[in-house]
Amino acid sequence: MPTTATLPTFLPLPEAAKKFGMTEAILYERVEAGTIAAGILSDGEIVVSKDNIVPKANGANDINDRLRAIRREDFEHLRGQAITVTEAAKKYGIVKRTILEWAKQKYIAVLKSGYRMELDEADMAYCTAIHKVRKQTGIRFGAPLLDQTGQPYLLKHPNLSRYRREQRIAEQ
Repeated sequence: MPTTATLPTFLPLPEAAKKFGMTEAILYERVEAGTIAAGILSDGEIVVSKDNIVPKANGANDINDRLRAIRREDFEHLRGQAITVTEAAKKYGIVKRTILEWAKQKYIAVLKSGYRMELDEADMAYCTAIHKVRKQTGIRFGAPLLDQTGQPYLLKHPNLSRYRREQRIAEQ
């Protein structure tokens, strides 16, 4: 009797990214590195084998992976909605001074300056999401929030950052 082989199941790249809680960019990097089996359909769509997708362990690049997962497009439904600094501080739990610094750095679009400054809520929500991931992983200050392209600033030495964070915790 002939042996039967089970064929791998392939998923479209966006669907696989969503299913495994990763960004498409991370999956694509793994395809390029050859760690995930992939194919290209006749219409140009990239599909990946779900059988060998293993989310990265909580290692050195975990913070950068979490930052890459935050996408500006996820907040576009808020684009153009005005929110004052005071309202933003209450709604997002961010200190006013930090919000004003983000506006000064042009991370957040200012819709109306002066008394009762109004900010673009989409930018506010995006920056807050990045800030909270950084805060959860112990990054308090010292690195910019966004890079020159408006993407989350990725740590150049995540191992060193993790080591220092662990040392601070041990000292407490």
